[in-house]
Amino acid sequence: MIGGMLGAGAAPECPIDALPELLREAALEVLSLEPQVPLSCLLTDALAAASAVVQIAHDVRGLDHRTMPTTINTLAAVPSGLGKGTSFNEFFGPLDRDALSAPELDDLRRGEEPNSPRDSPRSGPPLAFLQDQSYKGLLRDIEGVGKAATIQHEDGLGFLESDLVYKHADRLTQLWSGQAALRLATARERRFAIDARCSVGVRVQNKIFEGFLKRRGEKAYHIGLLPRFIVGVHSPQSSNVNRATRLHGVCPGALERLHARLKEITEESASIGQTAPFSRKVIELDASAAQFMRWLKEHTFQGAQGSGFLAPSWSRAWENTLRVSAVSHVVTNQGDRVSLETVQAAWLVVHWSLSQHELVFGSLDASRSSSARERIHARMATHEQRLLTDMSIVLGVVAQRGRTVPPFGVTLLEVTTFSGISEARVKTALARLVSDGSVWISPERGGTGYLPPSDPRMISVWR
Repeated sequence: MIGGMLGAGAAPECPIDALPELLREAALEVLSLEPQVPLSCLLTDALAAASAVVQIAHDVRGLDHRTMPTTINTLAAVPSGLGKGTSFNEFFGPLDRDALSAPELDDLRRGEEPNSPRDSPRSGPPLAFLQDQSYKGLLRDIEGVGKAATIQHEDGLGFLESDLVYKHADRLTQLWSGQAALRLATARERRFAIDARCSVGVRVQNKIFEGFLKRRGEKAYHIGLLPRFIVGVHSPQSSNVNRATRLHGVCPGALERLHARLKEITEESASIGQTAPFSRKVIELDASAAQFMRWLKEHTFQGAQGSGFLAPSWSRAWENTLRVSAVSHVVTNQGDRVSLETVQAAWLVVHWSLSQHELVFGSLDASRSSSARERIHARMATHEQRLLTDMSIVLGVVAQRGRTVPPFGVTLLEVTTFSGISEARVKTALARLVSDGSVWISPERGGTGYLPPSDPRMISVWR
């Protein structure tokens, strides 16, 4: 049973407040429409909608010259009847309609089957919503150079049972990595896709997904498809009341603003390659964000070394953090480079997803004893407790120094010095405190972070 390995309250809280403001407000507006929608479903749907659009014309650069797609794959295991359909329709309904070209819309208005011709490798809408979930259907929609598609359905059973998963899962991993050209050559047809992108969003009932895991889960995991997903699981112990719902009210019109921004990104993407050779825009990290990602690369490497069966999930955590931060950066239109705060918030999301991987995929390891599972749970609980302790220490330093040296605020160097913990741990604690609204970080002054405390009443409430 999914979630059966962890007791009530053992899994970390869904960090929906770590999403960028535009995505978080849209998710909370959906929650106001359907209060039973699991937060894990809202978080994965928000990321899936944003990534589907951003991947069209944006890549992200890591710590060297190499780039990777901004494609994010998501999976939400949610019981029936809790509103996952509402979440899907609110996030993807407008995108699905926008993906139809003008001739296709005319065909639909006449009651005919859409049949939009492709005059060139990049003609037609910039994003295709796949309905024929076969390898042949995939190539038909991304054929040519630089095309993008997404597989998003309210019920993911069709995708899980498709030949894309059963026979061609490696093709989806290649698209996620953005390295290989895809080809199909038969006696009747010959198709190719170069530099294509395709994201996947799966929403599936817990019981149905459990059946899939028993039949095909181990192969899909080891071939590398499932470890690449941002995963969210809803269990009876899950709660829809967390920091985000306590600290942030519903902002009417948030969904409308999100879709206006996604449409703006889509229109900008559609113009690329029309008058010049096709080339995606490369998103880069600023110096502080790059420093944090260097630490995270070593941290996730060590995590993979000590996680046994779940090593593939940890091995993809760094890349997923980079992708989530790039997507957040583009959607919020934050400036030239990805900031430290953005990558820290992205890591909160990915770290939570790793705990969900343990819930979902840990059962695939038949060799794992209950004592081994208990050790993993203890390690996760210890990590969470250390983070809470660090947050308390950092918040105390910020509040104390803020009273001592007003109005100059507190620098990152001061917080690290007076807290007595490492800079990496300080940054991780600050990321959570910022998402809580307990502290805020102003633009850099003289190369140092400026960290004044928020309203003292907010600090006393947090305590």
